[in-house]
Amino acid sequence: MCYVKKSAFFCILSLFLLTLSSCSVKNSVKTSRNTSSSETMAKNQDIQKIELNDENWNDYFEIREENIPGYDKFGDLSGFAHMYSLCIKKDVQIADPNIYDFEITVEYSSTISHPTIEYDCSNQTFSIIDDGDEQRTTINQTSISAYAYIHNNSEYIVEDGYTKNYHENGHLKVLEYDTFKNGGNSPTERDFYTDVHITRVTGNLNIINN
Repeated sequence: MCYVKKSAFFCILSLFLLTLSSCSVKNSVKTSRNTSSSETMAKNQDIQKIELNDENWNDYFEIREENIPGYDKFGDLSGFAHMYSLCIKKDVQIADPNIYDFEITVEYSSTISHPTIEYDCSNQTFSIIDDGDEQRTTINQTSISAYAYIHNNSEYIVEDGYTKNYHENGHLKVLEYDTFKNGGNSPTERDFYTDVHITRVTGNLNIINN
């Protein structure tokens, strides 16, 4: 009787160990497939690592000055933003950031003045009718990563209601902006950003060679 119990116990134990072994093999195959898939994707891309500096950054990036319309929750025009953004040039394709990460730090300068501005929200236009006397220069730094580019910038929010597709237009970072409200006073005296430009760049960028 004791022999029968022991035999049954060993049979159950053997089945349990076989089940564990089978699960382990499946997980191993799954992991191997995922790794293989990533490696294949990497091999299929001709990747070039660029060490960015003050001389070559503008081969890959540009500063765009744009007027971006904004809308409220009902879809009515609420105003527009006058914006300076750091953008990827249209002919530059960043390598898959889940495989090849990048991080850069940009230092930029901007001039803040206090002019009198006349604006038209319906057409997203403005004109400076008096330069004003006040003017000062500021220096700022900002960091940009592949993670933020993919996960945080599917759209950017300048202010409540001011949104624009980020990824599609190659935007990486809003550097400076001013907003003009629909129904606000025009002309108006206000702080205003001009002469936004890059002063220093450091970091690396992985791009796909076409």
